[in-house]
Amino acid sequence: MPPRKYPIRWSIVIVTALIVGLLFFWETNSLKIETDILESMPHNDPVLDSARQVISHLPIQDKIFIDLEQASNDRDKL
Repeated sequence: MPPRKYPIRWSIVIVTALIVGLLFFWETNSLKIETDILESMPHNDPVLDSARQVISHLPIQDKIFIDLEQASNDRDKL
């Protein structure tokens, strides 16, 4: 028994794609990412207040380092 072919309703496909595109556009314009590490930390902890003072004096406080490592010596696998 051959599979039945369903007609594609292009109007529904176009309207759905338009709605999804508009939602993505709206979300990218309204999305705000906080990049300040000091503002991301809680403000009511005395230990973090001390860490905030230390971090605020570092010249690279706005940089994030990612350390990648692997067990094998093959650099291509990384």
